[in-house]
Amino acid sequence: MISTDLKRVQIQDIVENQLPAFARDDFPLIVDFLKQYYISQEYPGAPVDLLQNIDQYLKIDSLTNNTSSAVLSDSVSILDSTITVDLGTFGTLGTYQFPEKYGLLQIDDEVILYTGKTKNTFTGCIRG
Repeated sequence: MISTDLKRVQIQDIVENQLPAFARDDFPLIVDFLKQYYISQEYPGAPVDLLQNIDQYLKIDSLTNNTSSAVLSDSVSILDSTITVDLGTFGTLGTYQFPEKYGLLQIDDEVILYTGKTKNTFTGCIRG
């Protein structure tokens, strides 16, 4: 996980203010389109994230404290959009040190994208 010592501005958070008023008025969906585009490009490890944070990726000490696993507290079905992890087991950190949003999980051979997290759940899970 990239160090969070320095908070960097993401384009997805400011794109609405960067567009001229006539563009927002004439094309009301352009803001939503651009936000979704930049979300797809700015999650950890994505192209824009790599370019904007290359200095952080080169710091080995910021990459070595990643959590590589968490223990599931419940089984996960094909319809679940929330995945709950265990906080009670000694040595288990729950979702701590996982990216705050748009992270990837691997359960067996399946990779799952999550859009957010709480202390012990990954939310907005998209399977594929």
